[in-house]
Amino acid sequence: MSIDTALVRPAAATETTAVSRLLTDAFLAGPLAEHLVGDVAQRQRITAAYWSMIVEHAQHSTTSAHIDVIGQADAAAIWYPTPAGQTPDLVPDDYDQRLADAAGPHLHRFRALDELMHTVIPQIDTGWAYLGFVGVWPSAQDRGLGSTLLQRYHRTLDNNHTPAFLVASSGRSRQLYLRLGYRDHGAPLHVTDGVLMYPMLRTPHAA
Repeated sequence: MSIDTALVRPAAATETTAVSRLLTDAFLAGPLAEHLVGDVAQRQRITAAYWSMIVEHAQHSTTSAHIDVIGQADAAAIWYPTPAGQTPDLVPDDYDQRLADAAGPHLHRFRALDELMHTVIPQIDTGWAYLGFVGVWPSAQDRGLGSTLLQRYHRTLDNNHTPAFLVASSGRSRQLYLRLGYRDHGAPLHVTDGVLMYPMLRTPHAA
């Protein structure tokens, strides 16, 4: 299904809660989520606190993060424009304490995932963009919303000759990113048995 990229818009400052709820539901199920927190009720509570923290930081801190949405936050993507030689500003200063408070006995798995993700953050000698998160409401998936979000921002990246990096959280999402011009960037990350993540890089395309 083709969706007009003109429907993509920046998230309003008042949409922090809506975007947080969207990402909570979008990432509630799946092998990675189940690895982090086995019990679904606990997972709902923990991930709601996690996404509130991430979206709040992206929306209201001094970070240069950019959030795009479609419709009434039916889908959202969080981009982190990053200067040459630097790493993206993903989390608030009190992240460690807030994560510990939220995750409780599951904290060690969240920390292990963070450490693994940090090992593949690239050193790029130009400005670049990190696609931290893209999520679609479960009831709105498979309608092209995620692709539309990314295609709109890719135009900006291409116009500015800016590469983009991400870590795909599943083999299925990797296939989507391959179709959108990303390529594997190093070996897959082995999170645990049956859970792989895929570092991917997109070079800017000619206009």
